[in-house]
Amino acid sequence: MSQAVFERVKANYKKVCESSRERPDKTFAKLIREEIGLTDPKTGDYHRRPDGFPTLAKDRHPVSEFNLEAITEALLGHRWKSTIADGSWLSEEAVAPIGPSHFINVSAWTAAVGGLVQGSILEGYETADFDLVDLFPTRPVIFWQGGERYTDVIGPMRPAPKVGPGESHPDARMDAMWVEPGPMAKYGQKLTIARETAYIDITGGQILSRARDLGFGLKYRENELVLDVLCGQTNNFKLGLTADASATAYNTFGATVPVGSGATATLANDIVNPMTDPLTTFNASQESLLAYKHPVTGLPMPMANRLTTLVIPSSLQWFATYLTTIAQIQLGSQPAAPGPGTLSGTFPTGWTTSANPFAGLFNRVVVSQWLYARHVASTTQTDPDLTAGLGLTTANARRWYRLDPQRFACRRVAWDVAQVDFNPNSFAMADQDLVWGSRANFAIQIQVLSPWAIQRNKVA
Repeated sequence: MSQAVFERVKANYKKVCESSRERPDKTFAKLIREEIGLTDPKTGDYHRRPDGFPTLAKDRHPVSEFNLEAITEALLGHRWKSTIADGSWLSEEAVAPIGPSHFINVSAWTAAVGGLVQGSILEGYETADFDLVDLFPTRPVIFWQGGERYTDVIGPMRPAPKVGPGESHPDARMDAMWVEPGPMAKYGQKLTIARETAYIDITGGQILSRARDLGFGLKYRENELVLDVLCGQTNNFKLGLTADASATAYNTFGATVPVGSGATATLANDIVNPMTDPLTTFNASQESLLAYKHPVTGLPMPMANRLTTLVIPSSLQWFATYLTTIAQIQLGSQPAAPGPGTLSGTFPTGWTTSANPFAGLFNRVVVSQWLYARHVASTTQTDPDLTAGLGLTTANARRWYRLDPQRFACRRVAWDVAQVDFNPNSFAMADQDLVWGSRANFAIQIQVLSPWAIQRNKVA
C-alpha cells in the first residue's frame, strides 16, 4: 500500500471532519465522486451525455489511482480488519482513527467505496469493446408494458392538396400510422463483500475490478439487444392504421405489409445481394429501395437517399476501407467509333477514371466483430442469457445491412445505469454476513420503429 496515498486520504478526511458544516461522511464521498469524474464540482450534478446517459468527465482521475486499502485504513484505522471481522459497525465506543464517531467513519467508508464502485462500473461500460451500442437514438418511456403510440415515425407521404377560396385545409393526418412499442425489461447484477472475504476483496483490489466487470456486463447486454433487432431475431414492430383498434405485428425483414388502398405486398428489404462488385451491388440496393410504397397512400416512398449508414461484419473490413479511403475508381468499356477498335473477347478497350462514386453515399460505416460472431454462432442456445446465432457459413456470413438508425429503431430507456449501495444494517446484509453490497442495473428495450428504414443484403 502506498504511504503517500494513505496520508493524503487521511489528511483530506481530517480536514473534512474539522471544517465541514455538513456530515463529514457525505462531504468526503462527494469529494471522491468529483475526483473520479462522476459529478460536477460546481453544480454537484452527475455528468451526462446529450441523451441523458450518465458518463464520466474527461478531466478526471482514473479509479485505479485510488487504493481501496489505503482509503479503508485511513477511514477505519490500522485495525480495520478486526473492525470488519467483529462486526462493530455501529459501536460508538470503538476507537475512531479520525473524526467525531466510529459510525461516521464507517459511513464515510461505505459512501466512498460506493462512489469508487460507481465510477468503476461506468469505466467498464465506457471502455468495453462493443461496437453497436450507440447506433440508435434514445426515447423516453411512458408505460413499462408498452402501449404508447408513436405517431411521428413514418409520416405522411403525399403532396399538399389544392385548397379553394374559403375551403377548409385538409388534415395531414399524422395519426394515420402509429407504432406500438413492446414491454420494457430490467437487466443487472449485484456486487457484495462477505465478511469472510473482505480482506481479499479490499487488499487485493478485486472489488473495483469486479465493478468494472459489472459495467462490461451491462454494455454486453445492450450490444446483444441491438444485435437481436439488427439480425431480425427480435421482431417487435407493430403498426396500426387510422381505423385499427390495435396494432399488427410484422417481421422486420421480408414482411407482408400494407402498401396503400387496403392492399398488401412483400417489403423487399431482405434481398440477395452479396458484396462482390461494388458497382453492381450498390445499384441493386438502390433499385430495391426506390420501389418502396407508402403503407397508407400507396405513393412512391423512395428510401435510397435516406439509408446512409452501413453496418457490416468484420469479415467485410475491406469493404469499409474501400468506401472510406479510395478516392478514384477506373471503369473499363468497349466504346463504339470513334473509340478504339473492338478486340476479340470482352476485354475493355477504353478507360474512364473518376472520383469514387460511393464516397459521399454513406456518412457512417460501422464494422462489427460482434455482428460477425452472431452470424456464424450456432443456432443452438447454450446460454440462457445469450441469443443463439444464425448458424451461417463463413461465406454466407458476409451479409451486410444498410439503414437509417434514426428511423429504423430506438433505444427506449426507463433508467440508465443506476448503482445503489445496500444498507449495511438491513436484514439481508446481516443474514448473509455481508459488510458491503451494491447493485447496478438499467431498464432498456431496443424497439423497431420502421422496417422501411433498413435493408438486409444476403449472400444467398
